[in-house]
Amino acid sequence: MAEISTNISVASKAPTDELGRLLVTPPDLKSRLAVLRVSDLTLAEMDRCWDILEENMQDMYKKSSWGWNPDSKRKELYHEDARFILVTRITADIPEVLAFLTFRFEVEGDEDVAYLYELQICQSCRRQGLGRILMDQLRRIGAHYKMSKIMLTVFNANRPALQFYRALGFELDPTSPGGYDHDSDSDSEDAEDEEEGYDYQILSLSCT
Repeated sequence: MAEISTNISVASKAPTDELGRLLVTPPDLKSRLAVLRVSDLTLAEMDRCWDILEENMQDMYKKSSWGWNPDSKRKELYHEDARFILVTRITADIPEVLAFLTFRFEVEGDEDVAYLYELQICQSCRRQGLGRILMDQLRRIGAHYKMSKIMLTVFNANRPALQFYRALGFELDPTSPGGYDHDSDSDSEDAEDEEEGYDYQILSLSCT
């Protein structure tokens, strides 16, 4: 197990209101941004986040080498170290989660990182800039707590996500299996890599 660094220790113990003060809400966003621990989420928020994730990702997991295991996925989503950034509609009579991001402060190799576990947008709210807004918040938080970079894992089949992360400046991380950029248009290299059994890649972006 990697040794916990001072930066990770400080970041992991940071209260949610401290992280919340780092959020910057765009003036035209008619929704609320909030950072929460799992223990802060209401049952309605937990259920809504799960519903969005399941709708977006269940089929993709089923087609992957990982398969779809809802019990395992719930444990990962609601891990005690996870932090949630929620986008909640405030104009509705009942507040509704429209999008969310989850991350953890972790040590990968010898680097302190903010590891992105989920970035999920409800189907009706896509292409409204919510993903970029959430990622801006994560990069700001990562930089504040002196993380080296943001890391994430993405399925090769998830082309829209790959294009989105590339547009933000993410690149293939040295730890990615196979070391090949699956967003390439090279059919021969894609086929070769599929034979090796890799259906995902790890991307990263500097926080500095």
